[in-house]
Amino acid sequence: STQSGGCVGIAAVGRLRSSRSPPGAAALVQARQAHMARSRGASFAWLLRLFLAGAAVATLGLLYTTHAQHAVNDAPLAAEPPKPKAPLKKPDAASGCPAQGCPPRFWAPVSIAGVEHGDPRVSLCKLAFDTYWRDPSKTPMFRDLASASRCGRGRAGTLNTLYEDMRKKNIKPVKPSGFVFHESRVGSTLVANMLAAVPTNIVYSESAPPPAVLNHCRSCSKQRKTDILQKLIALMGASPTNYHTHLFFKFQSATVPNIRSLLDAFPETPWLFVYRDPVQTMMSHFKNGVGNGPCLRQRRSPPPATIKILKAESAAKASRTSPENYCAAHLAMLTSSALDADGSSDRGLLVDYASMPGALEAYVFPKHFGLSLAPEDALRTHAASSVYSKARGGRKAGAWESDNEKKERAATPAIKSAAATYLQPTFERARQATLSRTGGDDLVHFRDFAP
Repeated sequence: STQSGGCVGIAAVGRLRSSRSPPGAAALVQARQAHMARSRGASFAWLLRLFLAGAAVATLGLLYTTHAQHAVNDAPLAAEPPKPKAPLKKPDAASGCPAQGCPPRFWAPVSIAGVEHGDPRVSLCKLAFDTYWRDPSKTPMFRDLASASRCGRGRAGTLNTLYEDMRKKNIKPVKPSGFVFHESRVGSTLVANMLAAVPTNIVYSESAPPPAVLNHCRSCSKQRKTDILQKLIALMGASPTNYHTHLFFKFQSATVPNIRSLLDAFPETPWLFVYRDPVQTMMSHFKNGVGNGPCLRQRRSPPPATIKILKAESAAKASRTSPENYCAAHLAMLTSSALDADGSSDRGLLVDYASMPGALEAYVFPKHFGLSLAPEDALRTHAASSVYSKARGGRKAGAWESDNEKKERAATPAIKSAAATYLQPTFERARQATLSRTGGDDLVHFRDFAP
């Protein structure tokens, strides 16, 4: 057929073309393929030799290192001579340190968590106390000091472990020399700054750890709360040298309702509560406008004591009262708490803002806190009293001037009415408590005292 004939023709043509190929072509192809195979084999062999050589070098290095390490470990240790204690720095023009040297840094608690159960966890920072005393108004609050100390991640550990470690190192912590409580916006930071101006004093101005125990250890037994507070305060006074001699705490006003828990833990520590004229105090709280004062922070959930002072039927009704009335009742609640604590303690003293700063230097520090100051320290303390306590190096830095009369003139009728109704009675009771403790002296005549 035609198709089969075509197939035969194609095959014939193929044989014809094959018969026309140049002689030796097949041999040339085979030779080229063999050459390529030998090249690949040679490359593989070269890589294998390189790998084996590298492995041999690494093995020899490891054997040498191991041998050397054994030699070091087996060698006898040379006894190191004991390192002498660094002498205290002498004062010089550059450092400006006092005769006893610069205050040392040491690892102190900056926060505590888990206070209600188990062993609380404590975070530490090496605080820059040498910065604090030079100008307390630049770092007036604990958060300012912590920021200036550049704590970063710091250190951390459990409370009992850190406390036992302190004891094993034979560090004897400075015992608390005085506690400062206050009505808020009544000059308590001035008290802390004057104490902090003495280099040998450790001062914590509204630090975070103690309030975390006082205010948030709600389910804690009295024994547990006392144990935590005593160990925590010890760590905060654990200066590793004999440099520091006194330890003071200025607490947040929010701790005043729980003041007795602290006094139970430290019954021998003297304490004071600073109060102020009712209208002046409320005006200071409302310096940014009525409705924005710190005295209103608990307004949405008022405590029972504040509800009672307002004579409100419920917390909801107490929270709906005017800002002026609530602020006055809140401040009255704080003062009443301090008065209750003063009635059950013989170590308290209520101090009227009108007597400051002179009464602090002439009476409170030497007679109540037992703080005997060298002449140069007395001058530092007095200098700290003459500047704005929360300047932080800003525009308010410089000489402080009283604004009492300005506050009185600017007070609204609503503020005056609330102050007279809710706050004036506790103010009068506080003044009587001052007179009772000092033998009839309101201390106001000391106001302009100078060393």
